[in-house]
Amino acid sequence: MITRVKLVNWRSHEDTELEFSKGTNVLVGDMGSGKSSVMDAICFALFGTFPALNAKKLSIDDCVMNTPEQKQAARVEITVTHKDKEYTILREVELGKGTKKSEVREGDTLLEGPQTKRVSEVIEQKLGVDYELFSRAVYSEQNQLDYFLQLRAGDRKKKIDELLRIERFENARKSLGSLSRALKIRREDIERALAEKTPEAVEAEVAKSETELKELEGKINGAREELAEATKNKLEADTVLKGLEVKEREAHALREKKAVLESQVQTNTNRANEISGRLGEALEADLSKQKAGALERKSAVEKELEALELKARGLMEVNAELKAKSEKVRELAEKAAEARKLAQRMQSLDERKPQEHLDTAREAVAKAERELGQAKAEIEQYTKRAKELAHAGDKCPVCESDITHNKKVALAMDAKERMANAERRSESAKGIISNTNVKSLENDARELAEIKASLKSSGAEGLEQARADVAGLEEKLREMGDGSDVKRKELQAERDSLLEKAQKVDRISEMQAEYRRLKAEESARKQELESVGNSLRAVAFDEGALAGVRNNANALSAKESELKAVLESGDERLKDKSSALEANRKMLGELRQRESDTKAIKEAGDSLGVMGSALESTQSQLREEFTIALNAGLEDVWPRIYPYGDYESCRLAVGDGGYVLQLLRSGGDWMDVEGVASGGERSTAALALRIAFSLVLTQNLSWLVLDEPTHNLDSKGVELLATALREHLPGLVEQVFIITHDEGMEQAVSGVLYRLERDKENGAPTKAVLISSEGD
Repeated sequence: MITRVKLVNWRSHEDTELEFSKGTNVLVGDMGSGKSSVMDAICFALFGTFPALNAKKLSIDDCVMNTPEQKQAARVEITVTHKDKEYTILREVELGKGTKKSEVREGDTLLEGPQTKRVSEVIEQKLGVDYELFSRAVYSEQNQLDYFLQLRAGDRKKKIDELLRIERFENARKSLGSLSRALKIRREDIERALAEKTPEAVEAEVAKSETELKELEGKINGAREELAEATKNKLEADTVLKGLEVKEREAHALREKKAVLESQVQTNTNRANEISGRLGEALEADLSKQKAGALERKSAVEKELEALELKARGLMEVNAELKAKSEKVRELAEKAAEARKLAQRMQSLDERKPQEHLDTAREAVAKAERELGQAKAEIEQYTKRAKELAHAGDKCPVCESDITHNKKVALAMDAKERMANAERRSESAKGIISNTNVKSLENDARELAEIKASLKSSGAEGLEQARADVAGLEEKLREMGDGSDVKRKELQAERDSLLEKAQKVDRISEMQAEYRRLKAEESARKQELESVGNSLRAVAFDEGALAGVRNNANALSAKESELKAVLESGDERLKDKSSALEANRKMLGELRQRESDTKAIKEAGDSLGVMGSALESTQSQLREEFTIALNAGLEDVWPRIYPYGDYESCRLAVGDGGYVLQLLRSGGDWMDVEGVASGGERSTAALALRIAFSLVLTQNLSWLVLDEPTHNLDSKGVELLATALREHLPGLVEQVFIITHDEGMEQAVSGVLYRLERDKENGAPTKAVLISSEGD
């Protein structure tokens, strides 16, 4: 039983909470008031979808409230009691992101969440009903009460078989047929293969391959022994060759080193002679005293320059201050002139008194704008009503009740008169707004305030003092200028001369040091040259001996490669023959197995035929038992909801083409509902079938949801249906939900009655008003 439903921003429900009880619960309200949205929300909470969403008539974003403003998320929460346990189910939808949260709790214990699919699986397991069964046997959405009657007989049989799960037997029987055909094809393939190659022929090929394999193995073993001898001789030749190659590398390295040393000795000698020629007597002179004197005088000159730089910076600072003060004098003079002009303008504006006139004008415009807004809303409302009446048939576009031509004409004239009155009020308000010069008054008031503020902050005072400061700074600059620039240039020239002298002394000292280093390196490298010559003579390398050993090693290597190629080819042939032998042996085993498989496949095919017959018999028996149970329910329900005596009962018959819904005439013969019954009789038969489906297929759940069940019923049919739902059906089904705009169905309540109201014209949310509880 569903005990509570909480909707937040769901379709037209901004914040709705409903409580339900056992028996028949009714939601009554006008079209678009949000009745069906409640049942869609219950279905969505249970299974993560509902019929309109599943058929893509709506998107998940359409479930989030968008009037009067777009919400970002919606939430559905329901409480269900089942088998003495209470479950709370929550689903949340986020705009543009789909279902962002799902959970199901048993009491305070979380059973599953947040994965939507896992939550739906847990609910199906606990309630024993999946979405397909719920949407076909429990929930009859608006205009879908006669869903099964709309189907062709064959399609109706398929859909009902799916609800009964009978289609699994049909699928299994089809699979058995496919498997039987596959086994037959497999047996024929094996028999063809056995006819092409017999096991005896393959046995002869195996014996021949074994003989050839032994002969090839003997040849390969002889070549392998010869290769071992050639490899041994090559290793010995390689050892001698490596020793000679080591001596070759040593001799080569010594010759290269000798050439490098000779080149370095010559380079050092040439550079030392060049330095000696350039310096002459200065080569051995002591230059340290000359450098010290030049550096000492340079230091004294730099101190004098620093004093002059300090004085120059002082002059720059005074000059910068003079520039800033002069700029300020110019700015203050401009502000004083502007202030005089502003004072004259302020006096002119004060005389007009703009603020007093502005307040009066604003009040008049605000009143006219309110009147204009009301008039526009009425024009839009009555224009829409006139269009709806113009296109309406014999039903009222608002309440769907019957409407006469005269009443439509009267309503249209009333709407036209009201619209003309609203248009006259609109034009009057527009004239007031356009003739009131609010903007000009606002500009004058704003300009007056700005002038007063500007005069307060003009800062024109202090002009004379700023001019006196400028004169004082100019006098100070004249006093500080004393010809220091000439002195600074003379000192800078002397400093540069001393620095050049010190640098020249440094260059001569560096050349003296380089000369001494070059002479020392020349002596060391001549000694090293003598040592390298001795080592080269000790190596005693013989070029001819190396060439002879290298030729012998190359010949042995060629022979080794040749024998390896022979062995590699032999191994490939050996591998190929071994593979061919193994393949023949495998084929022989497969042929023997195929002989055995042929017999087993024939026996399996016979067994599949027996199983297919058993499945077909089971299908027929289950369909017959379901029809008996369903017709028992129809026989009980029909007289409770059909108000006349011309049809005594209703049944679902099984024919060759599928299921057919029939009515029993008072004379005793059965007739098909399709093509014979009236709209009301067809609706009553469809309703009876829906109730019977719920009784037979969902006994574990014992729920029934009917959306607008009175379609095509006359007043007597509605009255009888309400009585059956109130007095009889609660004894068969634990909880019934009725969604209707028909106020006559309020008499069906044995549980809770809610009236749903909504101001659609202004986009207001749904309001749920509790009318009665538990049949009061």
